[in-house]
Amino acid sequence: MSPNGIVYSDAFKSWKVISMSTLYDKSMRVIYGNDIAVKAIGDEQFQPWPDGAVVVKAVWEQIENQYGEVRPGKFINAQFMVKDAAKYKDTEGWGFAKFNGDNLTPTGKNAQFAVTSCISCHRQLAKPTGFLFNVPLALNPAK
Repeated sequence: MSPNGIVYSDAFKSWKVISMSTLYDKSMRVIYGNDIAVKAIGDEQFQPWPDGAVVVKAVWEQIENQYGEVRPGKFINAQFMVKDAAKYKDTEGWGFAKFNGDNLTPTGKNAQFAVTSCISCHRQLAKPTGFLFNVPLALNPAK
């Protein structure tokens, strides 16, 4: 369990993949959303996201072979964002948790870790999408 009460669960592995990304640090990320998050994306409801939306970003080292093909390497962490506007007022309604390595060690010594290390970036770079990175424009191609 993270310092702010978010519990790690493998349930996200059966959710819909909503996005993927890589970063300058040579990491590979797969972003999953629960049914509430998927519906919000389909409806383009980001301001605000509905309570109960949960997004999980699973992160691995990126390995590239001589042909330019990439695959996941060592698992780095799983990053959770849980929307609960009343519970997480100090962080724009999002609860943040990060579980590191194979032992899934939670980040942070107390619940304030999300204020100092998570939401500060999300406020600067992801305000137009309700403070969430890597949101697809819509999951419904008919829109």
